[in-house]
Amino acid sequence: MIFNKRVKFLYNENECLFRTLTINDVTESYVQGLKSQKRYLVNNLEGITKEGQQNYIKKILMSEEDTICGLFVNNIIVGSAGLQNLNKENSVTLGIFVFDIN
Repeated sequence: MIFNKRVKFLYNENECLFRTLTINDVTESYVQGLKSQKRYLVNNLEGITKEGQQNYIKKILMSEEDTICGLFVNNIIVGSAGLQNLNKENSVTLGIFVFDIN
């Protein structure tokens, strides 16, 4: 599912944007950000690829019940939020993931 709305705001003089992710947002640095998250992502980190993540995002966006959004700071993705079961009563799931941006 694609949201047609976005949220723009400033935080410590940084331009921030929260919007639906697109397959074009999946870059090699996005994939490296996922691979570096060994504390929270423990399944098949080495098998994560740009193409695989693009297909994953595409599948979510084609869904009528799920979506995935990204948080961008100065045009760099720093986190994502996935929502599942949006069309079901009382069972929406929200997952938030923040990249390690040292």
